[in-house]
Amino acid sequence: MSATDSDALIAQSGLATTQPIAIAARGRRGRLSAVTGYWPDGGPVQAGDLFYAASLTKQVTGAIIAHLVQSGSINPALPIPQNFLPRWTTLPTVRQVLHHTASLPEAGRLESALGGGSWTSEYVMQMAADLAPPDCPIGSAFAYSNLGYVMLARLAEQVAGRTFAELAADVLPSSAGSGMAFFDTGTLPVSPHAALLGSSLPLTTGDGGLWTTADAYADFLDMQNEDRSGAAARLTQADHRLRNGELVRYGWGIGIRTLAGHPLYIHGGGWTGARCKAIRSPALGLSVVVLTAGEQEAAVSALVDKLAEAVA
Repeated sequence: MSATDSDALIAQSGLATTQPIAIAARGRRGRLSAVTGYWPDGGPVQAGDLFYAASLTKQVTGAIIAHLVQSGSINPALPIPQNFLPRWTTLPTVRQVLHHTASLPEAGRLESALGGGSWTSEYVMQMAADLAPPDCPIGSAFAYSNLGYVMLARLAEQVAGRTFAELAADVLPSSAGSGMAFFDTGTLPVSPHAALLGSSLPLTTGDGGLWTTADAYADFLDMQNEDRSGAAARLTQADHRLRNGELVRYGWGIGIRTLAGHPLYIHGGGWTGARCKAIRSPALGLSVVVLTAGEQEAAVSALVDKLAEAVA
């Protein structure tokens, strides 16, 4: 597929080719990698420009936890540390946090209290420490929670005695070295995308914190499809059930769907001035990621679908 083909698919999806966009798609029918658009300073988007990947980070977090489970450092059936939720008399297990069944506040609740502040790991963990025990019994409902994945990143760091970025290097492909970065220390990377994220900045790890190129993230999707770590199929891609037996179609950082009768693993993400989505299918050899400096969720999803159709 050519750059002209990618521009056509972008336009058909309802996105403007002048908007900063990076795409990568790999499948049995071919491969496509392209960038388009201009940054606010007038400079064209370059292939090496880092985009904020928001909740696409959760798939990396799931892979890190799986790596630590395989090494015997974490038991997913055991509760998270008491000091994470000191007011709770019953604690969710690591597995329940991974599958968003831990009765933690749903995404948006803690974020809405930010005011003009930034979304930092320290802020999130302090809010967790102040949480009263939940009304909903743990394990009885699905509620997508960013807080839970910040906790998982903190747990991984404590168990391994290493930073999240160092742990990520264990589960990311070697090619990610120059195309992925993690920032949660009150600073942002040198990237033209950073200027578009608004006054409240995303500075956590676990639920977010990943900055990447489309090709680097697609390499990670390929690695997960090939299951080079040996953990994807057994752990991260596993279904989960609520206490009443209802199936939860969310694994360790990925939504679980189907495409052409085969498992399809998906995730999206967003922040002010950022919207992205990625899908992969091991059976179809499919990896697709779209990163943008806009907020058009429906159009981004449409573009992912069009790219998948073109290469699968």
